[in-house]
Order: sequence, then C-alpha cells, then structure tokens
Amino acid sequence: MITLLTSRLVFFLMNQAFYMPTFSFNRLLGFFYIWDKGLSFWGGLAGFIFILIIVLIKRGENILRWLDALVIPLGIGIIIANFGQLLDGQGYGRETILPWGITYQSINVKYTVPIHPTQIYSMLYISGILYFFNRFKKHNFFEKDGNKTLAAIAIYSLCRFGSEFFRGDDTVEIFGIRLAAIISLTAFLISGWFLRKRNRFSSSTSIYSKL
Repeated sequence: MITLLTSRLVFFLMNQAFYMPTFSFNRLLGFFYIWDKGLSFWGGLAGFIFILIIVLIKRGENILRWLDALVIPLGIGIIIANFGQLLDGQGYGRETILPWGITYQSINVKYTVPIHPTQIYSMLYISGILYFFNRFKKHNFFEKDGNKTLAAIAIYSLCRFGSEFFRGDDTVEIFGIRLAAIISLTAFLISGWFLRKRNRFSSSTSIYSKL
C-alpha cells in the first residue's frame, strides 16, 4: 500500500501541470484515480526501500548487505520499466537527425519527427553497469558492505545525468534544468563522496595497522 501511494504521489507531483493546472478540490481528488496509469517507478521503488529498511531495522538485519544484494534485481527492474516506457511512449527523447532516431504515432509524444530513443540508451548503460558488477563481483572492493550500493548509485546517477540532456518529454524544471538531472547530479556527488570517504578511511586504518 505504501509503495502504491508513493508511486502515485511522485507521479502526481511531477505532472502537476496536467493534474492541477489550477487548484480545486475536484482536481485534487484526481490523485486517487490510479486507473489512469499515472504511477512512478521511482516513487514505488522509494516506498519499497523505505518499508524494507524499517523491517530490517526491526529485525536487526544488516541493511547495507541487503541493499548490495538488491543491486542486480533492481537494475533488471529498471530495464524492464524502460522497456515499458519505450512501448508506451513515456520518457522519450528530443528530436534528432541521427540514423537510430525513432518515430512515434502516439498522443503521449509531442514530436512527429525522429527522436532520441532515450529508453534504449538507459537499457544499454544499465546493462553495462550490471555486467560490470557481475564481472568484478569477487573484487576485494565489493567485500565491504555498502560499497556495491554506493558504486551503483554513483555510476547510474552519472549516466542518468548525461542522458537527461537527450530527453524531450515535459517535466519539472528548475532554472531551465530538468529536475531529474539535478537529482541525478546530487546523488552522484553524495554517493561518490561517501564512497571515497569510507574507503579512504579503511585504507588509512589498514596502513596504520601494519606499522
């Protein structure tokens, strides 16, 4: 239930211009009309992780170890979500003259000319990320709980930040910059900082222990 609510809430807030061009009680009720397919994958994921963390805390489980174990399944889930967006004409790109541009005949897409297949871009770089983690899963770096999660967030956020410049769908912008790009860059900086700090500290401790 929480996952459904957070999924709907994020989608509703990201599409305020559609749901609430002007404030009214009747339009506000549109929040509960979930049968219009207005659900956010990221909102649902946030709700799921929130509930998971609460359950793990109550059970005294290692949260970081669980998050590391979920990196691959969540990556596959994002790929499936991107494929769904590709079929439904969601999360599409801006116009392009490149030979791999795709054309939609859908009311969901505002372009009638070839556009960047940003959903495919996402599927490709996520597949690359998953291959990377599978290829180096036994590396010493990933033996420390949480490193895999932080590295996945950092790499994905950087790729997502770059791909946002190819997006053409309407969304919330701040000073002309897409909100998703701002969130992605922030996530990259924060996860990168934590990753560097916790591993630099571990390296320093290891060096001192040998002296």
